[in-house]
Amino acid sequence: MNDSSTTTDLIPPKWPGKVFYMMSLVSLPLYIIVCGCLLRLRSVSRAYNTTFYSILLQHCIVDIIAMLFSLVHTLLKSLSVTRQFLFDYQAYYVAAAGYNSVYYFLYIRCTGIVFLSLQRYLIITSPTSILTQKVQFATKLQIFSVYWITPTLISLVVLTDTNFEYESFESMAVIADQEVIKRNTLMALIVVSLTCILCSLAYGALFYYIRKHTAGLSRSLRREVHLAFQVFVLLLAFFVILLYYAFQNYFSQTHNTGPIFYMRALYPVANGLLSYINPFCILFLNKDLARQVIRSLTCHKYKVMNNPSSTDLIPPRWPVRVFYIMSLVSLPLYFMVCGCLLGLRSVSKAYNTTFYTILLQHCIIDIIAMCFSLLINIQKYFVTIRQFLLDYQEYFVAAGELLFQGVLKGA
Repeated sequence: MNDSSTTTDLIPPKWPGKVFYMMSLVSLPLYIIVCGCLLRLRSVSRAYNTTFYSILLQHCIVDIIAMLFSLVHTLLKSLSVTRQFLFDYQAYYVAAAGYNSVYYFLYIRCTGIVFLSLQRYLIITSPTSILTQKVQFATKLQIFSVYWITPTLISLVVLTDTNFEYESFESMAVIADQEVIKRNTLMALIVVSLTCILCSLAYGALFYYIRKHTAGLSRSLRREVHLAFQVFVLLLAFFVILLYYAFQNYFSQTHNTGPIFYMRALYPVANGLLSYINPFCILFLNKDLARQVIRSLTCHKYKVMNNPSSTDLIPPRWPVRVFYIMSLVSLPLYFMVCGCLLGLRSVSKAYNTTFYTILLQHCIIDIIAMCFSLLINIQKYFVTIRQFLLDYQEYFVAAGELLFQGVLKGA
């Protein structure tokens, strides 16, 4: 260490560790459930076997492995027995492997978010191009190989760094040598910066394209845009990590031990934010997958179709609920208005004009249309009636309802 007398006297704050363990207690089981549901859905539905979900699955697996490794590594360094073992055998790359693997997992997640962002850009802006078709029809083995080999090649500089040593047993639980921090944070800063730049360019071009072609986006492309927004929110965590490594590298360059010490203590929280934000992005921004996760948690079977553009969509329930509330309030009032108008027409010539005659017909049509629409919506909830309409649709039963409803709207 450059200043061992100072660093060994520092006592690491406990609250980052507590926050990290609380985050893990909540997010890690949830993340495992989401990842398990995605794996299961990929075996029963083609909608979840696209390139996007293949990359997303790899990203989820890396996040889970990284957080489990971080939990184990933090626990080993907090126990005197295991820390003594790591210190005694650090010449055999034991301690260095644990430290360098933190950056290895970071680089995997960086390349993963770049792949997700570029895939979103291609599928939305150029869905019929040759490059997009090659990406979309890539095999699972090809996606797996590219996803893992690319960051591994980037990480060779870090993984082969054997110039690593803790000077004392006490400092091992607190901070590494400043020269080690300087070179590792510099490379991390470069990789995370390139990640943020590439993804920002991709999303800048993507948002420009969406703004220019909003009216012409098909239903399937709008669904792809929703998935792009999910990845964009996940990208924001990488900007937080960028600031973290920028400050840490600056303090290591100036040999300012105190801030480095506290930033090292904050690393589990920063790393947890980078990993644990993804399941919440999925649950709040990916409605299709979130429904399947909820059904899994409530022990219901998955509702999946093989056409991701149309039949896999489940209609929302809130418009029907709003319609029932509107009918509950407006329909009785409409009956009263129409009844009063009929009563006034029988006692006053002022209400027997052409205007009120046309208005009365309009009121009657409105009431009939609303009652008929209520009847159609209610009968859909009864299996017997729905089965009857399906069995006898060739006799113009179901089509007749739709036709009559259209006539009422036209009237």
